Amino acid sequence: MADPSLLVLAGAGAIAICAMILPGISGAFLLLMLGMYGAVINVVTDLRYIDAVVFLAGAAVGLALFSTVLGRLLDRARNPVMAVMVGLMVGSLRVLWPWPNGVGVISRHEDEIISGTGLDWPAADEWLAPTVAAAAGLAAVLIITRLARDRGSV
Repeated sequence: MADPSLLVLAGAGAIAICAMILPGISGAFLLLMLGMYGAVINVVTDLRYIDAVVFLAGAAVGLALFSTVLGRLLDRARNPVMAVMVGLMVGSLRVLWPWPNGVGVISRHEDEIISGTGLDWPAADEWLAPTVAAAAGLAAVLIITRLARDRGSV
């Protein structure tokens, strides 16, 4: 969409910001799915201040509404909501871990196709460092949680 209306920009901002609160979902990816990524990038690069303010206002409204809805859902059905959020994180692991091989540059031109943006599994020797880092992070969290429980903080 080359030049979206202000209402469409506000709606795109509201939807994109909702993804920022959810684990494993990217606001930029949602803009790509909506066909608005190039238009929003053009708003920024062309310094179209009115459009940028409308996009940000939509994001602010979307953030306020979605965080309220998410908070209420967590109050009423914490376990199922947490299960969905963990599912989103686990589902995004394919892109994030061990390395996002080949996933990278997305052009600001909507019709440009960039080669090498597929998801290739990393080579066998590239798995060791992220696996060790993940294990160290898990161990650190478990140790800190155990220490906090022993002190009665958690």
